[in-house]
Amino acid sequence: MGLLNSIMPGVAAVAPFLWTAYADATRRGERIFLWATWLAAAAALLLPNAQRFVAATAAVFCLAVFRTPLIPFANSMTFGVFYLAAVQSVEGLVPVGLRTTAQGACSPPSRSALEGSSAACWAGSCTSRWA
Repeated sequence: MGLLNSIMPGVAAVAPFLWTAYADATRRGERIFLWATWLAAAAALLLPNAQRFVAATAAVFCLAVFRTPLIPFANSMTFGVFYLAAVQSVEGLVPVGLRTTAQGACSPPSRSALEGSSAACWAGSCTSRWA
């Protein structure tokens, strides 16, 4: 029983990262989310029918592999929609000249602007005076 209970956290430590990396590489996050949802449901339906230990272990493993990435996928899609909505609303409201001024003011200073200052060491690029 302990082995069956340890499968879910063990797989959850690895599977979401592999699934999201695969989704990023193929750029098919929504489709992978849909397939993972259906396959997790199918694995959950197999679980009550698993009468032997090996079958129960395989069903729990399949459930863990397909269920653990669902929350990271949902979060990624939600934040993607919010980001897209925010960018589209801001681009329509902020005039182009002000937008470029704000981008310049908020960007990090260039290396030449930091040469010889104490901020250069703080930024991780110590110059000869502070080395």
